[in-house]
This record gives sequence, structure tokens and C-alpha cells, in this order.
Amino acid sequence: MVTTPLEIVKYIVNRVLQGCCRNKKPSDILKLRIADIACGSGIFLIEVYDWIIKYITEWYIKNDIKHLMSIGNGSYKLSFDEKKEILEKCIWGIDIDVHAVEVARFNLMLKLLESETEPSLRGRRKILPDLQNNIKYGNSLIDFEKINYSKLTQLDKNEIVPFDWENINSGKLFDVILGNPPYVSTEDMINLLNKKEVKAYKNKYNTSKGQFDKYFIFVERAIEKVKTNGIIGCIIPNKFSKIKSGEALRDMLSKNEYIEEYIDFGSLQLFKYRNKTIYSSILILKNAKQKEFKFVEVDNMSKWYSNLELKKIKVESSVLGNLPWALVANENDMSLITKMYRNSIRLGNEVELFNGIQTSAERPPIYWFSDKEILEESKLYFKIKKKDKQYVIEKDILKRYFKPVLKKEKNLGSYDIFDTNKFIIFPYNCEGKLYDLNTMKSKYPNALHYLMDNYLELEPKQIGGKRRDVPLAKKETWYQYGRDQALTAFNNKVKLIVGVLSKKAMYLYDDNDFVISSGGTAGYCAISEKDGGRYQLEFIQAYLTHPFAEKLLSIIGSDFENGFYSRGTNILERFPLKNINFNDKYQIKLYSDIVTNVKRIHEVNKSLKSNLSKASRQVLLDEKKYLVDNTEKLVTCIYNL
Repeated sequence: MVTTPLEIVKYIVNRVLQGCCRNKKPSDILKLRIADIACGSGIFLIEVYDWIIKYITEWYIKNDIKHLMSIGNGSYKLSFDEKKEILEKCIWGIDIDVHAVEVARFNLMLKLLESETEPSLRGRRKILPDLQNNIKYGNSLIDFEKINYSKLTQLDKNEIVPFDWENINSGKLFDVILGNPPYVSTEDMINLLNKKEVKAYKNKYNTSKGQFDKYFIFVERAIEKVKTNGIIGCIIPNKFSKIKSGEALRDMLSKNEYIEEYIDFGSLQLFKYRNKTIYSSILILKNAKQKEFKFVEVDNMSKWYSNLELKKIKVESSVLGNLPWALVANENDMSLITKMYRNSIRLGNEVELFNGIQTSAERPPIYWFSDKEILEESKLYFKIKKKDKQYVIEKDILKRYFKPVLKKEKNLGSYDIFDTNKFIIFPYNCEGKLYDLNTMKSKYPNALHYLMDNYLELEPKQIGGKRRDVPLAKKETWYQYGRDQALTAFNNKVKLIVGVLSKKAMYLYDDNDFVISSGGTAGYCAISEKDGGRYQLEFIQAYLTHPFAEKLLSIIGSDFENGFYSRGTNILERFPLKNINFNDKYQIKLYSDIVTNVKRIHEVNKSLKSNLSKASRQVLLDEKKYLVDNTEKLVTCIYNL
């Protein structure tokens, strides 16, 4: 268990309680019901309890100081009985860890006894309250309505711990729910939790779509369990606002306009994990429609804690939807982003998006080699040197392979001249089917010999190996790639090669059938024209290369340290593409001029690869610069439509 930073706890508690306690009398405060439905050892509840005690004490100092007990030096405090009453009436919690429940009860009672002395407690028959009714053991996500209880074995019940909500707060809804819910991926839930529990999560919650995280359904559950106008405050990973699996949660929050405040900590690390990074956010919700909400960007924790130089903005709730949230704490940028989404469609509706290949044998690289490793070349073969050994590889089993390794290879922009000096053994036919061993022996014996010489590195775990994970591997297919994705995507298909993890636009136009290394959150993915699509690839290249697109992608792409952000297929699929009216002469002219410019840029790049005089090269470079600048101006007009 990792403890939530106290400053974060204090902020959430103060932010939430200030709103629901403003101008309330002590008698009104005692009517509030505040819960943490994944309370752990009670850090949020202790802070809530302390906040309420201070609020009521300050109220009496201003309005009825005689009500308080003087403790000298001009200080006052509530009586023990009043503090006990606050604890018993206002503070509630649930946790699935029975030991955490005991710790939470103990910590709250210690807080109750704080500043008390033997004289202040004298004469009481029973000093401590019974918090068994307030802090309960159970699974707050699974009640008897969300699972078929009659079909659970005793072991199931012990593992799942279904919770009866009638046993807490008399079954009534809460005024406030806050806390730090657990972050558990679908994969970990499947591996660690009872199967019937995971099934209930998937079947009974709207936000549990695809590869969901457990905190999604905690947010949904909290909304179910607060009153109308009730408030929710939680710290959760910020990736829900951008990733595909967060679409259902984004949809629920935006459609109902629940959000009061959203604080994004970007790539700052609030929690101290070993070998793990968590990108965090604070979400403040209200169970009532909010026409606007406050968005805050935090890039310096010290300034945020001190309330200095805050990057914040009021945003209309209508801006949000199930697409990745494009939020920035700058009015001009926010206005631009709103304009980009207006009259747009998803990029994925108009183009094909696909990842590169994944061999699962990259360290050291087995399947590919660079020209530095080539010793000789003939019409049919390459002779290469690998691991101080020489091999002959048939050219017919090779494809040119785009995998930048050196710094100069990686730092490419969309219109840069590029090439590849690498080749990859591609043991598949044009239909994406693996060559069987007989074919390998008869047509590509030299390549097979090389692969056999690296058998220990290539043998999949599924057939007894130690290194490669190849889910579909069999003994006779041991040399297949780690994944069977994109195997036919590189057959005579013009494409844009996209740098997934990047600081700048990289959409390289490739008409040479380069095979590319895999994408995801790193590596490369690709874009090609879709059958029936209305947009030519040249236009897409210019549209995505534009600074406006980069601004948006830096916001909706997953944040990484050192200024990198992801633009993988999941992000690009939902990128807003202006819905051009091809019946409008002005829009057609803009579109055509952009395509013409970009085609000419490609021609210039091919010419620049040849052996030119210095003067001729400079003329072409000047033309290219003009074309690039002019194209950007034209695309600006498209974005402003």
C-alpha cells in the first residue's frame, strides 16, 4: 500500500468540505454524512474529522465562544462528547482489507483522544465509541444486487466479501464521498481476483468496457452512492482522460456534466513506487449538472501547494465528450482546441491506422541487420556478420526495415529526407501466412540455418523457451514473430510512418514498402488511405504536421517524462479531422493546393537524394521551404473553417 501525500489529502478534503459546509451551523454539519468507500487505514477520514472539528470550533469562536472549553493562551476546543458525536454521525468508511478497517478505527479513536487529558475524561463509564457501525469491512463495489449471491460458494464469499449497503448509514446516500481508490488493471484483476467478482464488474458497471481499471468503477460507484448535489473528491491516474479504455468513463462524466474541477499533474510523480510511474489527477464531481468547470494544470508541486502561479481556466462542460479530453489552462489555446473539434470527424473514419511488426527478439536483434553488418552482396544473397559469425541470407526473404537506432535517425520531421539501412528476415508470404519448415528448407535454407543458430534466443516460452513470448507458437513454428499483427500491411501500400513517442511531428511519406517496428506507446505506427476514404495521404500528412495538431496531440496524447507524448493508433484514431465540404469551391481549392504542394515536396526530396551541384541543391531547398511554409498557411485556413 502506498500512502497518499498528505498535501493532496488536505487539498481534496478542504476543497470538498468548503463547498458543502459553507455558512452551515454546527447542527447542520452534524447532519452531513461523509464516506471513503476504499478507506484503507483512514487517512482521508482522519483529515475530514479534523477539518470538521476545526470548522465547528471556529464557528463557535465567532458566534458563541462560551460554548467552548478554554485550554489557556486564548485557545479553545470542543468538548469530548461533541467530538465523539461528530465522529459517530459524520464519518463513515468501507474497505475490503479487514486489517485496514481495524487500523482506520484505531486511528480515528486516537484522533478523538487527541488533546484530551485524564480530567477531561473523568467520570465517563464508556469513553470510546463503537466504530464497528461506521467503518465497515466489505467490498463496496459488490453488493447483493450486483452478483448472484445464491450461486456463490463459501470460498467465493470469503474472497469477494459482498457488502450490504443497508448496514452503513442506514442504507441512505452520502453527502460526500472522497478518497484514493485502488488502481488495478484488467489483467491484474483477472490474475488476482475471484473470476465471479471480475465478471460482476464487467457486467454490472457501465465504465468497465474493454481494458478498464478498477478506479473507473469506483468513480461510477461513488456517483451512485451520493445524494443529488452530493460531492465526490478523488485522486486517480490522469490517463482515463486520454486512453481508449477510459472512453466510457469520459462519456458518463461529460454527458451528465458532473465535473466541478479537474486538476492534471501531467508527468509529475506524486507517489513513490518502485519501478512504476503513476501520472495523477484530482477529480471533483457534483451529482448535478455543471455548465462549466475549473481546469488546473500543475507542473510545479511547490507552487501548487503554495497556491502560486496557478495555471487555471474555466471551461464549458460542453467541450468534453467521450473523445480524449483536450484541456489546457490557456484561454487562447483552449479556444483553438474548441475550434479544432468543431465540424470534425474522427481521423479513423477516413484512414487506415496500423502498428508495426513485433518480433519479440530485439535484445539482441535477431531478425534484422544493418548495412554495417553486410560483408558482401550478390544478386540473390547478402553475406552478413553477426556475433562474430558469418551467414548467408537469401534476399527474397528480406524486407527493408525502418527502425531508427541512432540519434540522427530518430530526430526526423515529417518532410525530412529519410531512408533505411536495415533489412529484416520476413518469413511470411503476401497473405501473412508463416512459411512452413519445408518451404524454409527448400527456398530459404541459409536464412533457416541462421535462425537455427539462434534457436535458444528464439525458442518461445510456450514450447519451453526462456526469453520470447509468442502466444500462438507451436514446436514447428518456433521462428514466427512474437505477434501476428500488421503482417499484410506492408504489401504495396503507400503510408505515413508515424513516430509514436515524440516531441515533434513525424509523419514520413513512404512509397517504398518499408516494414516498420511496432508501435503502442513507443516505436512506430502507420497511416494509409482507406478504401472509400475522401482524403488523400498528402493532405493527411500536411494536416497532422501542422502546429495546431501538435498542440492538440501534446494535450490528448499520454504524457511521458522529458516532454515526450504518445501519438499511437488509439490517439490518432480519435483525432479530429475537419469535415471538408467537397461541394464548396473555396474548401476544394484549399484542399487541392495542399495536396499539390505536398506532392511537389516529395518530388523535391527525391531530387535532393541525387548528386546535385551546390547551386541546384540550394534552389531545391529554397523551393521546399516555400512549399512547407505555404502548406502550413493553407492548413491553418482549413483548421479555421
